[in-house]
Amino acid sequence: MLLAQAKVEAAPDDAVLLQVVAMLLVSNGQHEEALESYLRLQMPLQVFELISTYHLYKAVRDRVVQLVRFDETRALKLLVACTDEISVAHVVAQLDDDRPLVHRYLDALFDIGQDGMDVPYQNRVEV
Repeated sequence: MLLAQAKVEAAPDDAVLLQVVAMLLVSNGQHEEALESYLRLQMPLQVFELISTYHLYKAVRDRVVQLVRFDETRALKLLVACTDEISVAHVVAQLDDDRPLVHRYLDALFDIGQDGMDVPYQNRVEV
């Protein structure tokens, strides 16, 4: 494994090599390191699968905007499903510069009947 990581450091732009290393990291139980590789490769399917499968919510807690840029639909679905791990307030704070996106997130929470709406975000949603 160290040899593979050394080769990645020698050729950091080799996407195939980086993807193979990410797969090895997953099989070796190094899920957060694999997540970093998939984020670097910008592979949203693998990123969201890893987060969900291995409950890597803490690893992406401060990367809400990055996740949304990868795949807004998947990101919002994930963020709505994991409000115990990543609070509504924390997500809204990160998305605050994009009011329409905050609205879509809060709307997704509302659609599933999420109790997170009892926090004072009603003033952010314009009718």
